Amino acid sequence: ESRNLSLFRMDEGLQKAPYFDSYHQIDIYSELVTWNLDQPVLQFTTIPNSSDNRAVFESNYYFREGRFDQLQGLSMDHPLVVIKNCFTQMGSETLFDYECAKCLHSDKTDAMVLLLTYTNMGLLKYDPRSGKVTSTPRLYHYIASKSEKEDYDVIQINSDIGEKENASMDLVDEVYTLKINGIKNITLSDSHNVVLYPVGGVIVMKKNRDFDFSGVITAGRLEFFGKNYEFLYDDFKIEMPNVDSVRFKVTMDKESETEKPRLKRVSTVLEEVKGTLEIDRPDNKSGLEMLKEYPIFTSHENSRAYYQRKTIQSGKYKRENFYFELDPFVFDSLDNFGNDRIKFKGSFTSADIFPEFREELTLQEDYSLGFIRETPSEGFDVY
Repeated sequence: ESRNLSLFRMDEGLQKAPYFDSYHQIDIYSELVTWNLDQPVLQFTTIPNSSDNRAVFESNYYFREGRFDQLQGLSMDHPLVVIKNCFTQMGSETLFDYECAKCLHSDKTDAMVLLLTYTNMGLLKYDPRSGKVTSTPRLYHYIASKSEKEDYDVIQINSDIGEKENASMDLVDEVYTLKINGIKNITLSDSHNVVLYPVGGVIVMKKNRDFDFSGVITAGRLEFFGKNYEFLYDDFKIEMPNVDSVRFKVTMDKESETEKPRLKRVSTVLEEVKGTLEIDRPDNKSGLEMLKEYPIFTSHENSRAYYQRKTIQSGKYKRENFYFELDPFVFDSLDNFGNDRIKFKGSFTSADIFPEFREELTLQEDYSLGFIRETPSEGFDVY
């Protein structure tokens, strides 16, 4: 009568499986999905009065070696590989559970437990009533990923929130945007240390794991603060039309050869930046091939460095007429660059103290961005 539909995900049998979302290409581990049939929104939440407020949204190309190894249990041969070989030997993508048990050299009851576990992970499709076991593309992807023969990703979005829903899906106009709340951070690449910190803990996911967000991006030794970012999954890059500031971390001089290099933030930031962050090559999301030139940041338009801070001449150098304007640039190897790589060509405007001139902004001894320039033989007009 209320026109409310509730789907409960329980903790036993096939009910442990996540919701497989083929539009966004993710698996959704949520206790409860509710839908008022007269409203264009699905809500993903926890069961009322539950002590656990968490839900997980995981890419269907997600892979971790530890998870794969855990599935092996105490078996000498990995059961997943044995079952995959069983499909191959039988020349069919559909088997019966008793055939799988025979391949596994186990009794049917033990095989059923294993088949249910793999079905809950989307690695197989098993119907205990008919006994039919069907392979899935994820089965082959998992095994190929373990063998480093196929790419994968590490995108797992954890939502932990109390009073609001973990996520809501908009059904209007068949756009199906998925708003996910309660996010602390998202790792896009652990090999290149690219991590997102969405402002308000919110992202808005679109088709095929693309999503929009605002907040902070750490990419190697750079930090980007801004809004209206767009992560594009297939291209494995982030479009960044509104970056308020870019902050660098550089290595400090070591006191001894055995000391680990320490990092220090550069005091000068780049502002008013528009650009693109390429996280890794699109077919190398896993980072299996260590490509040292990634991540790569490309600045599409001029940006600026300002010097209006109280620690610099009591803030006398006003932003409106004292700044260094950088040309568009490309900066690669964000997680392993040397300090001498910080070089940006541009123009220096100094509130008419000096005439405007071309220069190169570099890292200074006090860990600021600036330059040292000798005046020409004829001198500079000042003030």
